Amino acid sequence: MIDRQRLDEELRKMRELIRDDHATWARFDVNGNSEIDGDEWEQVRQLVVRRLEREVVEVGRVACQIYERDLPTLMGPMARARSLAATNDVILEQRCDAGRGVEDEAIRQYSIFSPDGGNLGTVKQGSDLEFAVATEDGQQLILRASNGPGAHRVEILDAAGGPLGYVQRYPGVSRRNYHVVSTMDRGTLTVESQPSSRLTLIVRGPNGTHVGTIERRWSGLGGFLGGGNRTCIQVQAGKVTTGQRWGLVATALLEDLTAGARTDLRLAGTAR
Repeated sequence: MIDRQRLDEELRKMRELIRDDHATWARFDVNGNSEIDGDEWEQVRQLVVRRLEREVVEVGRVACQIYERDLPTLMGPMARARSLAATNDVILEQRCDAGRGVEDEAIRQYSIFSPDGGNLGTVKQGSDLEFAVATEDGQQLILRASNGPGAHRVEILDAAGGPLGYVQRYPGVSRRNYHVVSTMDRGTLTVESQPSSRLTLIVRGPNGTHVGTIERRWSGLGGFLGGGNRTCIQVQAGKVTTGQRWGLVATALLEDLTAGARTDLRLAGTAR
């Protein structure tokens, strides 16, 4: 359970950081009343609450991490592009302006960011469940999801269709497990859900050690400033190769496709 005093301290620190940054303050102050209040402040509060739920650090550290790593991602114009191999943290964000396809079906489109907002590339849905990846450093990949409810597998291919790896999902009654395979690397990463949080996945190396996390962030802040769901991938330096990182990006995509399939089923049930 979150300590109430700790939460209040972090929120005070968060408000102080934003108040001294006029550009960020203006982005949060949607109604232009010179205050961040009501639903505007609730977006910030929820982000702090979720970080406190999974981290135990000194007072003020959570607010500083959000300010230094999360908010620059949302500011966009100040971003610095980097390659996927050059950062241990990656953000996959679904864009709200993806457009419509055949039979007026939604076309998913994502942006890949580094924590400071650097644009790493885009992931855009083409025909059926095939996604074209274009990176800022000139790479072109294809992520091809399997057909059917839940899209349980994503193949990772080069521009010519050659296999680079895959992600396989093994659904369970209460937990979700993925195997991440890179054809260029030995060993398989395992990504598993946690009973305590459906939004956080743990990444384990070939020997079972904890090497990273994949966290589906609450869409409120992302939608509030940028326009879509955000999945944050964090790995330990030197523990995950570039090929395996693309496997984790594919895992994040598979998570989003699976979540979308569950939503569609719920909506269909409601309609009936």
